Amino acid sequence: MKINLIDADSIIYICAFDKKDATSIKTLQECKEAVDGLIFNILNYTKSTHYLLFLTVGRNFRYEIYPEYKANRKYGDKPQHFDAIKEYLITKYQAIYNPALEADDLVCIYKKHYKDSFISAIDKDILNLQGQSFNYDKFKWISISKDEADLYFWKSMITGDTVDNIKGIFGRGEKFFNDLVFFNCNIYNTVSINFLRLQIFDEYIIKYGEKLGIQEFYKNYMCLKMKDEYEGLPILEPIEFNKYEEEYKLVD
Repeated sequence: MKINLIDADSIIYICAFDKKDATSIKTLQECKEAVDGLIFNILNYTKSTHYLLFLTVGRNFRYEIYPEYKANRKYGDKPQHFDAIKEYLITKYQAIYNPALEADDLVCIYKKHYKDSFISAIDKDILNLQGQSFNYDKFKWISISKDEADLYFWKSMITGDTVDNIKGIFGRGEKFFNDLVFFNCNIYNTVSINFLRLQIFDEYIIKYGEKLGIQEFYKNYMCLKMKDEYEGLPILEPIEFNKYEEEYKLVD
């Protein structure tokens, strides 16, 4: 069994916009046809035997921790048929969602549960998780080691994430993080993630003071860290993919 766990949030944008002409507006029918074609190509190219799709629906737990989460995004940035395409993914492909979680979280939770699975996405945070993933925008396989995944996450705790409006440590950037890693390597002759974690925690306290530093560290950690478990979440069975079945053909 080869289970493909697909972060479908980006599918909506890829299939709604015309790459060749950004001013051109697709009809809903054209969007649906693009969705069918892309999903078929993803599953066929990766030789998937089974699949599950995941979507973000509603305001997840991160907004309670940080009300300004993703506040820099504009509602008008959504394509015209955004809601209709999302509903199409739910009704035709049984896309999974949970109002308390993002698609990123659901992908991670299912990845932990299904050992014979891999992730398909274009989101940089998902593609930098440990393991093998498939970038369905570039149709390219990506392999990330545990150390690479850890370094990517802890760098984001310094630099933040401008896409999600997470600030990180004000005045600190990638060069500062690289200096921390260099100092770390000089002590241990390799990267000690445990020591790096303590270094970054200390930097929050140095920058903001003890109380606010701990609060900022917690807020950023909870917003940046994808969940790999969630109490009470039902784990659904993967859907079998047979490229010859009628349901995978383009819409009429």
